[in-house]
Amino acid sequence: MEFAKSQKGGRILFYGGYRYRRDKENIHSVSWRCSQKGCKGRLLVSENSSEPTPTTAHSHGSDPAKREVGSVKQSMRELAETSKTKVDNSNLHWRYFRRSRSPLTDIRLEKLW
Repeated sequence: MEFAKSQKGGRILFYGGYRYRRDKENIHSVSWRCSQKGCKGRLLVSENSSEPTPTTAHSHGSDPAKREVGSVKQSMRELAETSKTKVDNSNLHWRYFRRSRSPLTDIRLEKLW
C-alpha cells in the first residue's frame, strides 16, 4: 500500500496493482474508489487493520506498471516546480502540420529559422 499526490493535490492510493482515489470517510475508516472511469472497484482502509479490505471487485485487470509511470511523472512535475532554470524560447520558431487528415498520422515539426 503506497500513497501519492494527484495533479490537483489530492491523495492517491496504490494497492494490488490498482490505483484508487479517496471516496468516503468516517470516524474509523476510509473508503477508496478505483480511479479508472466506469470501474466499481472499492477498498476499505480501517484504522485498526494493517491491510486494506477490498469490498467491490474491479471490472478490469490490474496494471502494476501504472505505479511506476505515475511515480516518474510526479517526480518530473516536482522537479519542474522546484527548478530555478528558465528556458528562453524567444529564439525558437516552430510550426507543425499534419501530412494528411487522418488522425493516425504523426505530427511533424519544422524549425522555421
